[in-house]
Amino acid sequence: MASNETEEYGRRAAGRYEGVSRGPGANLNAAIQHAAKAAAEDGFAGHEFKLELRIEPQDHNQWVKVFRAIITE
Repeated sequence: MASNETEEYGRRAAGRYEGVSRGPGANLNAAIQHAAKAAAEDGFAGHEFKLELRIEPQDHNQWVKVFRAIITE
């Protein structure tokens, strides 16, 4: 990933689903949507999940570098 690009994806990780949006256009909603899509693709559409958010700020400014949404049953 180039430093000026936004990277987004969803995946299953250790019994949970994680959505990530990182880079200059990092977006919390996109991270949540990617986590939900990964869960739905794994057969969990229609289920309720708990949501945990992890946010990594950029060095030396107020912008977010990475949004990480983790959903678990």
